[in-house]
Parts: sequence; C-alpha cells; structure tokens
Amino acid sequence: MKNVYQNSKILSKEEFKKIEKAFKKAWSRETTFADVYDEWSKENKAFGQCLVTAAIINDLYGGRLIYDKNNKHYWNELSDGSEQDFSRCQFKDERIFSVTKYKTKEEALYDDYGIRKNTAKRYRLLIQEFQEAYRNLPS
Repeated sequence: MKNVYQNSKILSKEEFKKIEKAFKKAWSRETTFADVYDEWSKENKAFGQCLVTAAIINDLYGGRLIYDKNNKHYWNELSDGSEQDFSRCQFKDERIFSVTKYKTKEEALYDDYGIRKNTAKRYRLLIQEFQEAYRNLPS
C-alpha cells in the first residue's frame, strides 16, 4: 500500500515527500515495535514504525493520533483536519482502515501498554535518527 497524503493547509505534498524520505532513512530494527522486532527487514523498513512515526508528526504539526484496532495501526489527523499516514506502506496487502480511537501522543506513548513496550525509548531514538536524516536530505 502507499502512504496517505490528504491536501493540507499546513503540510504541502512536497514537504510530505521530504519527510517520507527522511523516515525511510531513519527507521531501523531498533525503532520498530518490540513485538515485531524479528520480522523487521530493510525491505520493509516501515514495518512496526507507525506509533513512533505518528508521534513525531504530531510534534511537527499538532493534531491527534488515530488508532485502528483491527489493523493495529496509528496515523495522524493534523490540526487542519487532514489525515496523513507516513507508515501505511508497511502493509503489502489492500486493507480497509477505520478510526477506532483518537489519542494524544502522551496517551499512546505513556499508557500502560506503551510503557511495557518501551515505546518512549523507541520514539526518542527515532527523533534523533529522523532529525539527522532530514538535515542531510538535498534541498
């Protein structure tokens, strides 16, 4: 599947593509969800990266996180109401996504589940890797 860009007043298509490239360079086995650590590969770097990726987009653009319980997937609703998904490409089959719940970044990172899965640690590592990758992209 492709990542999802919706027209936005605060995020251009060009900036979306630049951020997408930076994430592709930044994602690693160390930033993937603990339960799929052994399944992560360089061929599918987005696998297991949805929550930490959505948290960084939330830092940059505000809004809230969207959670789909059936697909166990997070993406963003920006403050302008547009939905953006930088990690949907991890899914190789066609799927229907639906909103199960809206969450704040803090709820997603620091609830009991997030604490047990070391989500905040993965988030902090991805922030560093993302910032480095973004800085080093050609203008």
